[in-house]
Amino acid sequence: MRDLCIGILDLNTAWKVVLDQLGVWYEEVNFKKDLHSSYSVIIINAVALDKKSHLLKRYLSQGGNLIFSGQDYGYFPEISFKWTYKKRVYNDLSLKGFQHIPYLDLHSRVKMASNEGIKGLIRFKRIMNGNVAYLGFDPAERISAIGFVRKPFNSTIGAQPDEIVSKVSKGYVYELFLQVLKEIHFRNELPFVRKWTSPEEKPVFCFRIDSDYSDKSHIDKIYDLLDAFDIKATWFLHVRAHEEWLTHFKTLNNQEIALHGYRHGTSRSEKKVRENISLGLDQLSESGFEVSGFCSPYGIYNEALKKSLHNFDFKYTSEFTYAYDSLPLCSTDNTLQIPIHPICTGSLIRRAYTIDEMYKYFKMVMDQKLSRHLPVIFYHHPLQPGLKVFESIFQNVKKEGLTNLTFEEFANFWEERNKCTFKASYDGANGHLNHVTNQSQLFEISFQHNSSQLLYGNKQAFNFASEQSIQYHYPENKKVTYPEPGLIKKLKLLKTSTFDYRNRERL
Repeated sequence: MRDLCIGILDLNTAWKVVLDQLGVWYEEVNFKKDLHSSYSVIIINAVALDKKSHLLKRYLSQGGNLIFSGQDYGYFPEISFKWTYKKRVYNDLSLKGFQHIPYLDLHSRVKMASNEGIKGLIRFKRIMNGNVAYLGFDPAERISAIGFVRKPFNSTIGAQPDEIVSKVSKGYVYELFLQVLKEIHFRNELPFVRKWTSPEEKPVFCFRIDSDYSDKSHIDKIYDLLDAFDIKATWFLHVRAHEEWLTHFKTLNNQEIALHGYRHGTSRSEKKVRENISLGLDQLSESGFEVSGFCSPYGIYNEALKKSLHNFDFKYTSEFTYAYDSLPLCSTDNTLQIPIHPICTGSLIRRAYTIDEMYKYFKMVMDQKLSRHLPVIFYHHPLQPGLKVFESIFQNVKKEGLTNLTFEEFANFWEERNKCTFKASYDGANGHLNHVTNQSQLFEISFQHNSSQLLYGNKQAFNFASEQSIQYHYPENKKVTYPEPGLIKKLKLLKTSTFDYRNRERL
């Protein structure tokens, strides 16, 4: 019997965020234990002491697995790795399970073989009876990075829409590391076990409304559509625009009210950001609202916001300049971030999309996410055209049976998910998996990249053949590449960013 615990040499805060996001059983390596029976893989993210090196080599000889983060520590002497700065690295891997990741936006120094794409960043190798994987950067450090830039987003429907988002494509970094973990388990004929990402079998669907400057009529139009499809949404209120009629939002049944700031403005001043949040909370409180969530105007996450959030007790925030298109994760201010897809109908209107083309774009994004059982989270502004697009999207949500949650409900689930502890061990001789937890959290058990099974953790025994099976769909035998913007496109993005910056409201 072998424990399916992820060991790590240095369990720092950044790595804890990533391992919690993954939902795996993990701990800092205890070298007093028998490594082979205690850890299905060990992450080497710090220089191992010389006196421990022989224990790691014995672990490999017994069939252990090692993942090296940012350094190869001499385990790949046949490859010449060099440090180089990379903004974007394209995917040239042909490994099953990795095909859907088109590129990594890293904006950092990496240690890679020659000047290749992701193939130069990742290496797998058999050593003795075990497996080793090399990753030429620290995924935890990149996922915790702060910084934003305007990016174009791929579209097979029309011109590429763009938005100011996190420099690092944290969703792709997360998915790459998830696939590395899975791959190294599968190479050793071990299952990969993690907590599921939804309270139910079906992925989560959330809908966010940023109420920027809107009036009652536009609010009611959106609510009527939500009510018609029985969709719960989260309304982030620009309080100043509605302060004369805030109580009107009490008429919206089965909806969550959250804060978008008193003024729809941003600043690099911690004092001004803090005052904008405080005034908005005070106005909402006086109107009888208890608020647990916040999203910054323009989605801007900067040092001023990071420091300001320490003064409040938000359950979650949602800024796509911190993270987008990813699973929830704790940010550097220790608040839960709920990332969304950052393109809205306004982004598409700027690229001359028709209503039909807008629907096709959002349906494309939805299909891509559902193929990998990821949350689908879209947003809308009441004053922007294109509301009819979401009538068709909501029809798809109902057809797919997605788990519709408010942001607060998703945050509550994620908090419980992080608190849920479990242990799992596997006997390869008879294929028996022993799973220990007293909670009803759903778990995913994978033996291969293309499919897995879901089971409730509080079941004492189960038969793999009878458990719910889900399928993952990846692009077949082709590399998904998004060309780097040319000079003209980069100049247009710069012009858009400059125009956007000049027209932002300042606190």
